[in-house]
Amino acid sequence: MMLMIPNMYRIAGGLLPAVIHVASRVVSKQALSLLCEHSDVMATRQTGWAIMSSHCVQEAHDLALVAHLSAITTSIPFLHFFDGWRISHEVNSINRIPCEEVAKIYPYEAANDFRKRALNPNHPYQRGIAQSQDIYMQNCVVAQPFYDAAPDKVQAAMDKVASITGRQYHLFDYTGAKDADRVIVVMGAGTTVEETVNYLNKQGEKVGVVKVHLFRPFSRKHFDAAIPKTCKSICVLDRCREDGAPGEPLYLDVVATMNQLKRNATIVGGQIGLGGKDFTPAMVKACFDNLNKPEPKNRFVIGVNDDVCHTSLPYGAPLPTLPEDVKQCIFWGYGSDGTVGSTHDAVKLIVKNTDFNAQAYSVYDAHKSGGLTVSHVRVGKEPIRSEYLVQQADYVACHNSTYARKFHMVNQLKEGGIFVLNSPWNTIEELEKNLPNHLKRDLANKKAQFYNIDATAVAQSVGLKQRINMIMQNVFFTLCPIIPGGRAPKLLEADVSARFGSKGKEVVEMNLNALKQSLANLHKIDVPASWATLGDDAPRVWPEGTPEFLKTLYPALYSEGDTLPVSKFVVGGVQPAGTSKYEKRGIATVIPVWDAEKCTQCNQCATLCTHVCIRPFLLDAEEVKKAPATFKSVPAVGDELKGLNFRIQVSAMDCSSCEVCAVNCPTNALTMTNFREVGERESKNWEYAMTLTNKGNLVDKTTVKGCAFQTPMLEFPGACAGCGETQAVRILTQLFGTRLMVANAMGCSRVWGGTFASNPYTINARGQGPAWGSSLFEDNAEFGFGMMTSTLIKRRNLATRVQRILKDDSIPKSKELCASLQTWLENPRDADKCEACYDNCVRLLADEKKNHKELALLEEVIDVMPKLTQWVIGGDGWAYDIGYGGVDHVLSTGEDVNIVVLDTEMYSNTGGQKSKATPMSAVQQFAAGGKLTHKKEMGLMAMSYRNVYVASVALYADMTQAIKAFNEAEAYNGPSIIFCYCPCLMQNVVPAMRATYKEVELAVKSGYWPLYRYDPRLSAQGKNAFQLDYKKDLSDDLKNFLANERRFLELNRTHPELADGLHAALKTHLQERHDDFVRRAMPLSKLGAASTSDAFELTVLYGSETNHAKELAYALMQDAETRGVNVTVSELDEMEVNELANKKNVVVLCSTCGNGELPKNARVFFGALSEERPADLLKGVKVWVFGLGDSSFANYNVAAKKLYKRLGEVGADLAPLTLGNDQDPERYMTAWESWVPAFWEQTGVKEAEVVGVPASSYMVEKKDPSTHVSRRRILSGDAQLIPLVKKVRMTPVDYERNIMHLRFDLEKTDIRYEVGDSLAIYPKNTEALVQRFCAYVGMESETIVQVSSANEMLAEKFPRVSTVGKLAGEVLDLAGRPSRKLFKTLSYFAEGAEKETLAALSRGEGELVAEFAAETASVMDVLEHFACRMDLAHLLEVIPAMKPRLYSIASSQKTMPQALELCIVENTWTTAKGVKKVGLCTGYLDSLDLSNGPVQVAVSVTSGALAMPADSKAPILMAGLGTGIAPFRAFVEEKAVQKKSGKEIGEVAFLMGLRYRSKEYLFKEEFEELEKEGVITYLLPAFSRDQEKKVYIQNKIDEHPKIACEILVEKKGYFFYCGPAGKVPEAIEESLLKAIEMVYEKSEEEAMNVLNEVKKEGRYVVEAWS
Repeated sequence: MMLMIPNMYRIAGGLLPAVIHVASRVVSKQALSLLCEHSDVMATRQTGWAIMSSHCVQEAHDLALVAHLSAITTSIPFLHFFDGWRISHEVNSINRIPCEEVAKIYPYEAANDFRKRALNPNHPYQRGIAQSQDIYMQNCVVAQPFYDAAPDKVQAAMDKVASITGRQYHLFDYTGAKDADRVIVVMGAGTTVEETVNYLNKQGEKVGVVKVHLFRPFSRKHFDAAIPKTCKSICVLDRCREDGAPGEPLYLDVVATMNQLKRNATIVGGQIGLGGKDFTPAMVKACFDNLNKPEPKNRFVIGVNDDVCHTSLPYGAPLPTLPEDVKQCIFWGYGSDGTVGSTHDAVKLIVKNTDFNAQAYSVYDAHKSGGLTVSHVRVGKEPIRSEYLVQQADYVACHNSTYARKFHMVNQLKEGGIFVLNSPWNTIEELEKNLPNHLKRDLANKKAQFYNIDATAVAQSVGLKQRINMIMQNVFFTLCPIIPGGRAPKLLEADVSARFGSKGKEVVEMNLNALKQSLANLHKIDVPASWATLGDDAPRVWPEGTPEFLKTLYPALYSEGDTLPVSKFVVGGVQPAGTSKYEKRGIATVIPVWDAEKCTQCNQCATLCTHVCIRPFLLDAEEVKKAPATFKSVPAVGDELKGLNFRIQVSAMDCSSCEVCAVNCPTNALTMTNFREVGERESKNWEYAMTLTNKGNLVDKTTVKGCAFQTPMLEFPGACAGCGETQAVRILTQLFGTRLMVANAMGCSRVWGGTFASNPYTINARGQGPAWGSSLFEDNAEFGFGMMTSTLIKRRNLATRVQRILKDDSIPKSKELCASLQTWLENPRDADKCEACYDNCVRLLADEKKNHKELALLEEVIDVMPKLTQWVIGGDGWAYDIGYGGVDHVLSTGEDVNIVVLDTEMYSNTGGQKSKATPMSAVQQFAAGGKLTHKKEMGLMAMSYRNVYVASVALYADMTQAIKAFNEAEAYNGPSIIFCYCPCLMQNVVPAMRATYKEVELAVKSGYWPLYRYDPRLSAQGKNAFQLDYKKDLSDDLKNFLANERRFLELNRTHPELADGLHAALKTHLQERHDDFVRRAMPLSKLGAASTSDAFELTVLYGSETNHAKELAYALMQDAETRGVNVTVSELDEMEVNELANKKNVVVLCSTCGNGELPKNARVFFGALSEERPADLLKGVKVWVFGLGDSSFANYNVAAKKLYKRLGEVGADLAPLTLGNDQDPERYMTAWESWVPAFWEQTGVKEAEVVGVPASSYMVEKKDPSTHVSRRRILSGDAQLIPLVKKVRMTPVDYERNIMHLRFDLEKTDIRYEVGDSLAIYPKNTEALVQRFCAYVGMESETIVQVSSANEMLAEKFPRVSTVGKLAGEVLDLAGRPSRKLFKTLSYFAEGAEKETLAALSRGEGELVAEFAAETASVMDVLEHFACRMDLAHLLEVIPAMKPRLYSIASSQKTMPQALELCIVENTWTTAKGVKKVGLCTGYLDSLDLSNGPVQVAVSVTSGALAMPADSKAPILMAGLGTGIAPFRAFVEEKAVQKKSGKEIGEVAFLMGLRYRSKEYLFKEEFEELEKEGVITYLLPAFSRDQEKKVYIQNKIDEHPKIACEILVEKKGYFFYCGPAGKVPEAIEESLLKAIEMVYEKSEEEAMNVLNEVKKEGRYVVEAWS
């Protein structure tokens, strides 16, 4: 409303009819309140708008129409308001006005006249002109006749509405005695006063009430008619307070009106219901009683005890003002247990199925989901208009057993009423033990009917977790038979199907089961008479250090704030830090319990925890000794933590059971356990954990693990379970908490971060912590800017004072003090030095301040000596929408202000309305048909200033990047803005918020949420300021991402065609944005000597799926740099085709993947290149193309061939095409090592002369053992860790071939795969190999090193800080074949004959070439062979990274959605000298020990060449040799699914090449069963060694030529081969040719033509490996 006021003046001044419907709420003063009050409406009363008030839900419905009719007929804009929250959030049965009835009274002629006034060039005029001082006033007065006529026209509109509804309204509606002597005039609470008036008059009183409907224009005539002539005194009630005024708005109007009417009456005013304060009949009676006094109190308040100014009126006990038939109920629940929703649904069920009217209204505490909810329900025969809370309930239900000790719930229960408790205590003995005395005493004294049910146990038993709503609803309808005839159970069952049908059959079944089990678990409890005389409970004992503030005001935490007098409160709305830890809500049903044996100490759980209630702790030896027996700990990992123990501990009473920690623990080290079983134990463990000293100073807090060890200065916020906002703010406090200044915008973060008596921002032992303030929604950025400016001015003044003290020799001061002051002056932006100086100065000034007044004054202002860091925090509704102007202004100033946008992509706090951050196709409030426009790219807008640090982060996807962004933003001396992707309950993630971790990963991988940093400081260094932190090719996971959130799924359900279109447009947009970001992140051309005009310029482009081509590109780049070449390297997709025309020399390295496809990062480029282009586009551009492929595949090197051909067609000067072949002895390296020297010879670029050892591209620095290093697996590319849960040897132990069946668990991953895909496994070197390498470099495996490179691309190859052992074990391909570059580099370290030998090897010459090949010498073998030693930096340069090994997936995700299986054989061989060797990856897999549980393996999924035909009816002929049967097992599994689903499937012929039936018939039982079921038509295994004459796959084709021909030729089927390369694929082809010749009597040439046709149509697919 406040933002509308200037425009409201303009609209009224132009006499433009308009209507705003307003749910009136508080304008925040000392604190925020979202509840009802009229301060916002009253702030607009001078704008010229007519103001109309409704007093209940029915009136709001009816008078909304009156407002529209009146606006059109009067030409005056109308503001129609009703009590926000109290009415806007109430569920009530009303009589609706049909649209056809509205049409009967609509003023069409007046509406047409208004439309004709619209601005239009066909009849133009000017509006909004400027007027000078001599005429402006006249123009104001000229509109007065419209206002004079308005009251009668409004009454006419009310009469028209009455004509179609029968409900008559007046500008001032009077109810009461005709001869009333006392009258209340009120807006907004009139129905409560009306109800009380009727009650009092029945008691013999003569009172009345005037309900004001038209407040502006205020009609004297109509007001005079409404007030009885007998009235002697009037009480005017305002729902607002105007400090400093003689009275409130309505009171002042009534006083003025009565004076103008010259009617004598005593008039007093009072304030009611501020901030949603309940206004009850007893309070109404008190107002009338006040009028009876000789001198009634004026400007009183009611509902509070004002013991400061003594303005309050006392009031009595609740009055029985309602009819006797009205049933009143109260339900005490907590957010997310379903109580509120089920209460509203119960009311709807009653109204739809009975003749009763009903009302429901819920009250909430100030927490988000998981907070207290109290739902008030009334049911009666007559319409219910009582706008106050239930005070005398027939039924009270407590849905959380922890409330029994906190709240006085039975106070509102009528005598003999029903009280239902959800608790595990079903016997009187258990209840006696666990219930507090006050509750037991109240139950006895109220003669309550007491029932207990363990609804939580019922819910958990059927899978509903904490959702007990349907159970308690069934209990309610059973104990309160409001729905007659026993119909309630059937109606509830139907309601379950309707309500939960969209969530799936499983959810419906769970709720139906809950209904069935509920009554069997309901127990009636006979209340012992002895309870009536029980004494009081023991007084509350506060922990040491509890603030007096909380001790005084704690009733506000327990919904008893009404009992607190005014004098207890602090002026200004301030409160101390760290009070949330005393609340202990105890709402968890299950909590995480730590398993030390499984824990890797990664601290991820603590980083993810929404409520900061699970944390890592470090214990010294003494603390370990003192620990309780249940407080187990284990030695901490890391040199810097030697001698310490480690433990993860949860605060049981603060946990919300969101399960994010347990579900996303990489090693399943946390188990969600019933709170009732372990809550007490873990609470005691937490108490001990709180006595431990924090040891965060021992680790690097800029790492994920190290940050988690820092004391969080945000703890136990009242956020929703699984909220994505709190993690970002908590990390801010861990990084900068002792010097953090926060300006917080209105929104969720203000609610969970700034609730009365529950402040989650805490302090350290020295009393330091975040300073938090909040202004308004619209001006938060400016507010934060003002905080920063104030700090800046204070620091400048401090600097001036310090300089004066240092210069003035007359001021006695110590040298130590002078040194600290001088250091501070010289380093005002160095946080660590400033903090140290501050500590020193505080210590020294405590003694020296007495020496001089300047020193004493210095001590008073020294609190700004630390580098205070200003952060402005808010949601997307603030930053993108309402507060955007302020955000933009602050960014434009260039000042050092940091902004964090907690982006939930909607207005989360107010119910999920769309914002400019809402993405296309999302269904939100105000976008029920899906948002039709894209999200605002605010990051790009901020970057346009060029001097703003900008970052986009997603903590769940990349915590390291997020922490880096926070640190960089804070260090940057200028404005910064960070956009944090924050999962939100309102996004409706499926199945629950515990799944958000994986959902955010999908968001990043699919391109939905980008990760980037824009750092202006890099521009000054000649580097690209824009850094794309996730630049990989986008995955195809967008569909999965959208399918996991109901905000997107809802559109699929309601508008499927529109959803498809919008989702497709969103995907296109995300891909275009990603491509744009990739281009933006391209490295800038290098400057300096290498860029001189005569330097050779080289552009290296690569297309790579598994990094082979990328490795070659980097190797060529390093070689080029040593030759002084100006070289740039990038992915093909990062290059614009037109930009390529400006290059001189280009090398293209491209692999072929899948079934002849280009790599993902080359497809955009090739698509653009394939468009129509000039034939001379690349004229003058010299291009070399090197392909990587496997000649055993039909589409051998087709990607490189396509590129080569098309580049030639657009004019490139092509060098001969070179193709690397995986079938060569050294795979593609055979061709590469011959090509590289030839390439340089063709360019004419000479090799640089080397004197001594050339410098490495890497720098390696040993670090102190205390340096933090991540112990998590080093992952590259798209790799992720998934658990290997099964490893079974399929062949006998004494058999020479070890064939393994592996199963991976996908339940907690986002992995999706198709039949024919491959699993890339990232192996690790053996421990023996690692130790050999460490011995070679002369370092321990635990030696910590920092690896860096001036070349950003090379720097990405290694983690910045790691151990030598981790680099050797997880990165370097020590078991791989040595490259010529390795020999060449090693030669620089050699002398004499060894140097010559190595030089020869680098050229592929010498005797050792053959020997190394015969012995398959590895990198490590070669290094140890020679006496010379290469240093670590050079080794990192010449040893390639380990490549993943690809294995065909042997399962279908349609048969096992949560699993992935492989079938592989351990690769072993014997060298010429008899040395037995094992393949790196298969040996690694074989070595994994699963005896202690699953083992995490690094994997990624890649597309394979074998793709099953889309048409299920297409027949297939499959030939699998050895473990080559693996993908065909997946084929037949999927075929089985197709058959079971009713699809027609084609013939399947399965040829299997195996050695022995008894030892190697893999998956025999499965395949034979599928043959019986008709899935496999022909199962044809060939066992080569079971008989003297060997039988191979091709022999089976020879035996069954007709089967092969029928499938391939007659039925146009498909042939697939998978297995080793070599002679077998050729032999199979020969047999197929013979079959065609024999069956169709074709010549050899004709048969070849037939088979070639099959190949040309893509129906002949070979996947062979060397």
